[in-house]
Amino acid sequence: MKTFFLRIENWLLIITAVLLAIEKIFFSTAVFDLHLHDTYFVISNFHIGIVIFAIVLIPYLCHLLLRLGHKGHKKILVTHVTATIILLLFLFIAVRLNGGAPNHYYDFSSWESFQQFNEFNYYLAAAFLAFMIIQLLFVFYTIVVLIAKR
Repeated sequence: MKTFFLRIENWLLIITAVLLAIEKIFFSTAVFDLHLHDTYFVISNFHIGIVIFAIVLIPYLCHLLLRLGHKGHKKILVTHVTATIILLLFLFIAVRLNGGAPNHYYDFSSWESFQQFNEFNYYLAAAFLAFMIIQLLFVFYTIVVLIAKR
């Protein structure tokens, strides 16, 4: 059990699971509403957390593959985990501290209601895009290292 907490890649699962538990326990009624053309989607934040956990699980498995084969550069592995955890924490906190924006029920009678959160939405979208790019780059790195070491 002691070595579980010492391995850097295990912190991907630990931090994500803790954030998911906090989301479920304290913010279980929070939802994310999305309006696309003529359809109004209401998605629980917990379900979004499950998707993010699945996204984090893929790079975690890549870390395990690299560790089992004693391949991969340690600085890249540590940088990936650190960047992922920082972005996860930023996304979690940013959703909670969104400048007084309601969790749902935007006023669609005037399309200008989205403009009041415009800057916040850009930061949130940039953080999520960076999160996804980091995960994809690490998966690509894993594939290259595993193929090149043969």
